[in-house]
Amino acid sequence: MKHILQVGLALLLGLVSCQALAASPVQGLQKVGSGQMEWLFFSLYDASLYSETGTYQSNRFPMALQIKYHKQIDKKHLIEATQEQWQHLGIDEKAQKSWLLELDNIWPDVNGGDVLTFVVQADASNMFYFNNKPIGKVQDGEFSTAFLAIWLSENTSRPELRQQLIGAL
Repeated sequence: MKHILQVGLALLLGLVSCQALAASPVQGLQKVGSGQMEWLFFSLYDASLYSETGTYQSNRFPMALQIKYHKQIDKKHLIEATQEQWQHLGIDEKAQKSWLLELDNIWPDVNGGDVLTFVVQADASNMFYFNNKPIGKVQDGEFSTAFLAIWLSENTSRPELRQQLIGAL
């Protein structure tokens, strides 16, 4: 009987630790706002911004951007879109090239229903999560701000989405 209780307890602890491992990367953060990215007549993704307080303050971390995709997009196109946005924002080209190479090693192709989450910690370190599992980070201290600028800069190419994300709409 004692053996059965030990096995049962071990199974229960295993389930609890599996649930902890699968915890959301935005756990402990509060939603600031959300919006939808559309292109022509297509909805590409839903985006949500999270912060510690549930309010947006520029470059105040921790912060997370979570994107739930509606369509299949291969990583090549994700990287090209990222580069286009950085060029729009005037991000340093040398830094872009380095970061894009790193993203090519981190990002997967995405399908409808997949979720990519970018979490920036208080010290500006970062981690990408794919469907709640960590997949990689970019070590450069400037990367976190530059990546979030795609959505959060006042010069973003999608000002209405920015307003939704920062809770202004």
